[in-house]
Amino acid sequence: MAKQAKKKKAVKRVPTSRALAIRTLVSMVGIGIVFVAAMPTAIVFIVGMVPTLVSHIVDMTPGRWACRCVAGLNIAGVTPFINKLWSGAKDLEAALRIITDSLAWLSFYATAGFGWMLFMSLPGVVAAWQIMNARRRVHVLRETQKELAREWGFSETSDDSNPAAEDDEKAEAKPAPAG
Repeated sequence: MAKQAKKKKAVKRVPTSRALAIRTLVSMVGIGIVFVAAMPTAIVFIVGMVPTLVSHIVDMTPGRWACRCVAGLNIAGVTPFINKLWSGAKDLEAALRIITDSLAWLSFYATAGFGWMLFMSLPGVVAAWQIMNARRRVHVLRETQKELAREWGFSETSDDSNPAAEDDEKAEAKPAPAG
């Protein structure tokens, strides 16, 4: 009986709407506490991450890869200004000075734009790399095939010759015995 109990698979529980509501409420309270406790940092971070929010809304690709590219680089653009806030006065006035600075906005949007550029260009670069790698692999395999054909005594008639295919062609070319 104990063996049968071990063999049973664990049933995956789906969260109910009540559990989901509680989880959302706890998350919102936690975010609210962090926002109040670190208001200047939260203001700079939220204003700086607006391009990521927009990319999350606009991106409809499976897995939201555009949003991930933009978010990673957008965080890199916001970080120096949060560091500047933390190294100086940590008050609301300093946060407002940062978010009204045109260099900060340039950094926020330039890094987000670079994230979009990576999202748009890297699939083509990766595809070209894979094609080049596949062609190199085909070349290496053909060279290995030629060496094996020489070693085993098969005749080489062309680059695309395949001894097994030649044998199949010969077998097909023989007429069937009449009978």
